Amino acid sequence: MTRPKRRSPERLAPGIQTVLDELGHGAAADALRVAAVWEEAVGQEVARHAEPRRLVAGTLDVRVDSSAFANELQLRSEALLDALRSALGETAPRALRFHL
Repeated sequence: MTRPKRRSPERLAPGIQTVLDELGHGAAADALRVAAVWEEAVGQEVARHAEPRRLVAGTLDVRVDSSAFANELQLRSEALLDALRSALGETAPRALRFHL
């Protein structure tokens, strides 16, 4: 009996993303990626007061612990989006929405 030819290993990430998209879970996977890099991308101070909750149609909903901090983050939203784009590339959110 002959052994089957060995093939080179393939990366799973592209296939997993395709399956998640087909199952309608692509946004959930993107939200998990955001959560995984959140503190590193936005910094400890922001992460201490703000938590990413869900990603819908490119907009990341972020829960904050005070209205004053929500206002501050709204003013800094472009810088936060730039940091997330640097960490996530094309899967980064396109907009942020802050709420209590």
